[in-house]
Amino acid sequence: TESEIYLGDARADNNTRPGRVLAAGPEVSEIKAGDIVYVMWQKSHIIKEGDKLLAIVGIDDIIAVLED
Repeated sequence: TESEIYLGDARADNNTRPGRVLAAGPEVSEIKAGDIVYVMWQKSHIIKEGDKLLAIVGIDDIIAVLED
């Protein structure tokens, strides 16, 4: 959606860990594909695509963005 972020390598647990952004909605200007972010996983929507678990999270559920 316009204000949500699509993450790869999701897991169906509530542990705090980073995820790589695969895509971000057009209203999300501060985060882009390829960024590494920490998210509030318990608020994410986990979906299965093939053999991978992916997550959709709202911008307000991003805890931190890691920079190189």
